Amino acid sequence: MSVNESLERRIAELEAELSDLRTARADPLGEGDLLKALLDSMAQRRVVEQSLLDAQTWFHLAQIAGGVAAYSVDFRTMTNRWSPSTYVMYGYDPASEVTFDQWISAIHPDDLPEVQRVVGLTTMIGEDVDHRFRIVRGDGAIRWIQDRGRVMLDDDGRPSRLIGINIDITDIMAMQDQLRSTDDFLGSVLDATSDCIKIIELDGTVSFASESCRDALGVDRLDDVRGKPWHDFWPIELWNMIDAALVRSSGGERYSFEGARERGDGSLRTWDITLSPIRGHQGEILCLVAVSRDVTEERGERARSQLLTRELHHRIKNSLATAQALARTSVASSTTLADFEANFSARLTSLSRVHAMIGDSDEQVTVRDVFARELQPFFSDKSVRIDGPDVPIDADVAVPLGMVVHELVTNACKYGGLGPGGSGLDVLWITRRDWVPPQLVIEWQEQGGTPAEIATSSGFGSKLTRRLVASLKGTIHARPSADGFRVSISLPLP
Repeated sequence: MSVNESLERRIAELEAELSDLRTARADPLGEGDLLKALLDSMAQRRVVEQSLLDAQTWFHLAQIAGGVAAYSVDFRTMTNRWSPSTYVMYGYDPASEVTFDQWISAIHPDDLPEVQRVVGLTTMIGEDVDHRFRIVRGDGAIRWIQDRGRVMLDDDGRPSRLIGINIDITDIMAMQDQLRSTDDFLGSVLDATSDCIKIIELDGTVSFASESCRDALGVDRLDDVRGKPWHDFWPIELWNMIDAALVRSSGGERYSFEGARERGDGSLRTWDITLSPIRGHQGEILCLVAVSRDVTEERGERARSQLLTRELHHRIKNSLATAQALARTSVASSTTLADFEANFSARLTSLSRVHAMIGDSDEQVTVRDVFARELQPFFSDKSVRIDGPDVPIDADVAVPLGMVVHELVTNACKYGGLGPGGSGLDVLWITRRDWVPPQLVIEWQEQGGTPAEIATSSGFGSKLTRRLVASLKGTIHARPSADGFRVSISLPLP
């Protein structure tokens, strides 16, 4: 029972007592006792009236303090009854009478169609009211109103009255707008990052995914990922790791791991994932944030760097071994210190040229590059021709082949086609893919010179040449020809 109903009931009881007192004049009760009874009843009535006044005052103050205004609407006459705070809320004079049409005119034009729809449902089928709209006060101020009301039915079960309250929620709506603006700003910041950022709830489901994350997953809308388990977006072989990360981060740890998954375009990428707890003001864990960074290129560069480092160590080791062999054998084949210095220096220079050629090239070295580098000084003075397909070769082949070419050029300058009695040199090469294994066949044909001296030579150059070709699992055959000297070399192709 409400306060008003209780007070009305008490007033009715007092009125009944007064009625009984009026009929008591015929009673033999004394006149003094009758007066005393009347005074007691009047005192009780004042107490009740004061209690009712106090209750109304307290209710009014509560309405003002809480931004709440009470109203009622009689559907039969379409008249309003407003509490004083309702007049204040809408900006009307409390002494005036506000009609239903005047209330309708205060509704913001953009919200009026929805309000009229709600009013229609309320008056026709008795649907209770719970909606929000804006009003435009007489001073031009716009306020947000939360309207809640209950429909009272008449004896025939038809809607007769609406009793409700209006709550001024303008400040709440302003805060919500501010929060939305903040959320939009934070969302824009997150969308601007290239990292994949997700908010993971403590139950393991995704509540937010940045734009770059949605792009990586191959989805367009946030609703396509919201509410789904995080591990569903990873291969099943990573689920145990994902679940372990969730457990540890939910316990307050920051956890990192790597995993591979396909992007939306089907490309396989490697991701570095860090899962961190987000705490509230009291230190409680509210949710988790997962930052996934695409490290595919970075890991590829690391692998390539490691490969290049191993290759460099391999080349240095081979070069030092070659230089050591050159020095050891040059000592054995030299008669004087001057001969050793000249021979060893020339061969080291040839070795350095090959390495320089390999290091300066952005692309893989070819057979043509090796011959052109050694024969470059003779192109203008002698009839030198090189011809063959572009055959790429690795450094492990280019270095010894370059040394072989250097020895052949040195002998040709002393005795053959590049010397004083020589008339030129032809170098031709072809590939024989039909051989088993496939072979690179090189023909070195000198014109003129003293080929007999070359053929009978058994010095260090000839020995080094055979050793170098043998190190490549190839064969070499040198012989005089009708017009000079001929060398045939066959090397296996990769």
